[in-house]
Amino acid sequence: MTNQDNSLVDVHLLLTREQAWAVAEFCKRVGWTDIRQLSADDPEADGAQTGLMVLANELARVGFKPR
Repeated sequence: MTNQDNSLVDVHLLLTREQAWAVAEFCKRVGWTDIRQLSADDPEADGAQTGLMVLANELARVGFKPR
């Protein structure tokens, strides 16, 4: 990973309900292998996977939790 700054960033998203469901489904379905193939190295993949988990948790918190 090129940027080692671990300070938190507040991100505000506006999505349609359709987009929110699609992103929630994507977060549920994407796996480590998919993420690792698209990352430069393991630390970058770890960061991406953690970020997707945070995104999925926030979507679930507001009602977008696929089964």
